[in-house]
Amino acid sequence: MTRRYRLRALTPLALLLGTPACILSGEDCGVGYVFQDGRCVAEADDDAGRFDDFGAAFDLGPPDARPAFDAEGPLLDAALPATDPWTPHYTALIVDRTPDPLLGESPSTPGCDLDGVRVLGEGLDGVAIKVLSSLVFDPFDQSIGRSENASVGMPEQTGAPGTFVSLGGGGAYQLLYLELARPLRRGDRVVVAEYLEPRDFGDVCALWLCSTDFVDLSACRWVGEGRGGSFELQ
Repeated sequence: MTRRYRLRALTPLALLLGTPACILSGEDCGVGYVFQDGRCVAEADDDAGRFDDFGAAFDLGPPDARPAFDAEGPLLDAALPATDPWTPHYTALIVDRTPDPLLGESPSTPGCDLDGVRVLGEGLDGVAIKVLSSLVFDPFDQSIGRSENASVGMPEQTGAPGTFVSLGGGGAYQLLYLELARPLRRGDRVVVAEYLEPRDFGDVCALWLCSTDFVDLSACRWVGEGRGGSFELQ
């Protein structure tokens, strides 16, 4: 039997944006996340889920269509136990959690400056190759990071217009389809590349991994947040 990931037609988003700090305020915040004080916050009080570092080495191969794998083959049987919580996930949801007072510190690149997403693991080296859904703000009408497709492919880290997208704060987000040669599993690493401006403006990018190609946090698992960086799936 062959199992394939397939893109479905996008479903209209049921977004309730009256609370700008939290997308989908009327829905489940997802695994490891709870709704408190008008926004989705991580259940843990420590910094275990925060990004610490930035993966600077990128080597992007040619993009491919959504991969297929043999569900009864040795790869799944030996390396992908059914109990692995990450196996169903193939999209990355990046949400801008930059505090509103900090947005004006960098009006030309407001909020989380998303340069790309990469996934790494044994037999796995892929990037985000498609924007499935996007909500990007330009609160000062002068952002140089307006290109919503700039988050796709290999992160450049040049700062040039068109190489990253500034989400603009306020709960703006992008849902990205990940290039995966096999399903995700524990031990894999997800790298969120935020354009590393010379000055740290306090941008915050939050990451979920999801099992849908439309925004539905009830089908997502909380990973972490920070000024870009990398996180090992546990």
